[in-house]
Amino acid sequence: MMLTLLPLLVIVVPATLVLAYWIPVWQTRRRVGNPAPDLGGLSGVPASGKRVWLFFHNPSCWRCRLVMPAVDALARRGAQVIPVDVRSRDELRRRFGVRTTPAVVAVEHGQIAEVLVGPRLREALARIVAG
Repeated sequence: MMLTLLPLLVIVVPATLVLAYWIPVWQTRRRVGNPAPDLGGLSGVPASGKRVWLFFHNPSCWRCRLVMPAVDALARRGAQVIPVDVRSRDELRRRFGVRTTPAVVAVEHGQIAEVLVGPRLREALARIVAG
């Protein structure tokens, strides 16, 4: 009996893990083009239509710490980057539909212009800084 279940477990368990990771990533990315939630209460938000990068992170998240140098490089290049600690700003995280950290959401002219999340976040930020 156990031998007949083994192939099924070999397929189902990895597939479940992959879906558990990619569904929140996909749900966050599909927000591009939607109106941005109100940014009221955040310090450093410009009044003009300039692009604002919101860096959703959790200080105890090891992936967030890996991405931090790329986010800092983006800020040094002159971009308006606002760090959002999801532990203290959970309502903002929910309003933006961010389901996993780290995530970077670009807001421009009241709309979500870009969402960077997932395993290639650091490389995507490096391309933006370089480019």
